[in-house]
Order: sequence, then C-alpha cells, then structure tokens
Amino acid sequence: MKVVLYQPDDGEPPHYPVQLLMLGAALEEAGHEPIIIDGRLGDTPPSDYHMLGVSALTGNQITDALKFCEKSPARVKVWGGWHPTLLPEQTARHPMVDVAVIGQGEETITQLADNNEYKDIDGICWSDNGETHRTPPRAKKKLSQRPRPAWHLVDMKKYISLQPEAFYIASEGCPYNCAYCSISYLKHKWNGLNPGVVRNEHEMFRDSFGATGIWFGDNTFCINKRWTEAVLEQLREVGMPWHCSSRVDIVNRLPDHEILDAKEAGLYKIIFGIESGSDATLKRLNKGVTSREAMEAIKKLHRLGIQTGAHFMFGTPGETRQDVDTTIRFIRRLLLSRKMKMFSVYYYTPYPGTVLHEAAVDEGWEIPNTLQGWGRLGWCEIPDGMDLKDVERVETLKKWLGRRYPGKATYWAGSKMRLIT
Repeated sequence: MKVVLYQPDDGEPPHYPVQLLMLGAALEEAGHEPIIIDGRLGDTPPSDYHMLGVSALTGNQITDALKFCEKSPARVKVWGGWHPTLLPEQTARHPMVDVAVIGQGEETITQLADNNEYKDIDGICWSDNGETHRTPPRAKKKLSQRPRPAWHLVDMKKYISLQPEAFYIASEGCPYNCAYCSISYLKHKWNGLNPGVVRNEHEMFRDSFGATGIWFGDNTFCINKRWTEAVLEQLREVGMPWHCSSRVDIVNRLPDHEILDAKEAGLYKIIFGIESGSDATLKRLNKGVTSREAMEAIKKLHRLGIQTGAHFMFGTPGETRQDVDTTIRFIRRLLLSRKMKMFSVYYYTPYPGTVLHEAAVDEGWEIPNTLQGWGRLGWCEIPDGMDLKDVERVETLKKWLGRRYPGKATYWAGSKMRLIT
C-alpha cells in the first residue's frame, strides 16, 4: 500500500522528521510503500495514495495538517503524535480524521496499512456515527527496540545543509514532574540507545550527509550516569561538536572534571528550561530548582568554557505582575553578564493532562474543545489568562533585546527567530 507520511509546516527551521522516518522504516519492513512529504520544504505529494499519516504537535502544526488533509485523496487519514495522544477522542471526532493513534505508532500504522479491523488494533481511537471508540493501550517499547529511521526516504543532505547540526535523539523520557509538561503526564520512562549505535549514526551524519555537529534532542541529557559516560566515550571517537538540553540541578551536582570530560568529547553548549526567574513561579511549575541554582549552573558552565542557553515562559496560571517583572529582571541580568549565548521566550500553552492545564481550567481559562481550536493555540500565542499589561512588559523586553544586543545570539520571539546578544 502507498502511504504518505506528512510533516506539517510550523514555520520553524526544518530538521529531518525523525518520527516519520521511524514510521517509514516499519512500513517498508511490512512491504508497504511510504512516501514522506515535508510541508516545511514545500514538497509535492503524489496524486494518488491510499493512506495518509500525519504527526502533529499542539499548535499551528494542526492548522497546516488540516489544510493538507482537505486536499488529500487518501481514503484513510491517520493522525498521530503528541496532540492526538493527549486528546484522542476529540481528535478522532474531526471529519478530517479517520483514526487517532495513541502513543508509539510504528506497529499501529503498519497494522492499519495491513487493513486490520480497527477493533483488533491496540492504541487507536476512531469515531463512528458520532460515537467514539478506543482500544486498549499499546505496550510501550524502548527506543532501542523500535525501528531505526529509514534515512533513505528523504534527502538527508538537503536537511543537513539547512541545519548543519544534525538533530538526534539518543534517549527519551524524563523522571521529573514539571507541572506544565506532557512528558511526565504520559509517564515516559527514561531509556537510551546503545552507545555504539549513537557513534555509528553520528559518523554516518558526518561522512555521508555532511553534518558538522550534533544537536541532541533528548528530553533531558545526563540522567543516567553510566549510559552518559559510555556515550561520551563513543563521541570522543567521532570528534564532532554537540549540544544538548539538561537541568540546572544536574549540572550543579556534576563535578568539574566530568563536565570537562564531556567538553573533551565535543560538548560546547547546554540549554536549560529555566522557565522563570521568580521562585514563586518555579514552585508552581514544580521545577524543583530555584533561580539562584539556575544562576549557579550558568556561572559554573561559563567558568568551564561551556556556552549556555535557556528557555523562559510567561503567562502560566497564578503568575503575578511581580513574577513577570522578576523574570524580566533575571533575563536582563543574564544578558548583561554576557554568560548566556542563546535563550528563548515563549508564552504558556495549557497542554491537556498536565497539572497546569487543570489550574488554567479552574481559573476560568477558555480551553479549546475542537481540534482546529487547538491549532490556534501555541507557544507564540498570548495565554487566555494573561493580563495585557504583563503582555506589554514581555513584548517591551523583546524589543529592548533586539535593540540592545543585535546580531550576537539566538532569540525566539513569536514565530520568528531573531539574533540578539
């Protein structure tokens, strides 16, 4: 069966669609013909195919995917990814959705392509005459047990030319319970690839596709010490620079020599999800750290010659004007210290199933009740419960940063990337 797998256009710089490549590998192994279409690249789909698979995050990916579905000749339209997993029934009720996939989709989409009866396929939801049906959850597999991406299904050299640092996921899952994050809600336990696989694929990125570095997209790097040490040993042999995301408390616990070992293996930058400079907000977010600890981690890495970056989020339920001002002062302090090379400013999105989502509902926020409604909600949209005067403060911060620090570091504002400090 010919199956088109669609990556929605979300306005972001494109890296290769790793999840779709894993789906493609599973479909190929089962004898089907997967074709990957990337909306970010303006790919043209074939004129005829039987099944369409869409992977979508909450936000504008949904809007673009719905537009693609409206023009699709596919007889069966399958939606998977984070948003359908979080809200399968609501997703399945949309007329442009035949099946919503819950969780890992490699086996599921293969069984759908094999024309199995819906009732016999675990981990799906569908609507029939206004009534939704849901099968038992599919057992989760570790990353090492799932098919490796079918790299040949896309032009990897083209993706690498657009993003010379190859996006790579070596581990998944996170043991922490941040109140705004859906990873903890879905209870994704940490697990990692075999370090030898990591080395082989990094060498492939470098030698076959022209990558000049690696961007680890793992939820939280350095969680498992033994695994991390084994990966670092392999990365030393590869010899490419790389950066990752981690937590400030993990970095603060690491002795200097272990961070320097990672630096010797190519580490040049760590990005933190600091989220707020207000300790009151950090407590509501259940971050388990303070703004002082965040500053200590940044200073520590700066001393050791490692660049840092940070994500900040405004508009969470319960955030006060004092919290907003405290965070703005914290960001200004970081930038004036010249110890940070990259940061991003987002607005809060009330992802369903999270603790903060329930808090937003309790505060009377207007939460979308349709799939297309969620498509209008994203990290660049002003939250329903945020005071407009606080929004003005955040937007003033963005403008100040653009004037004060042109051309030196990466900064996300709305849906466009600008250069600042």
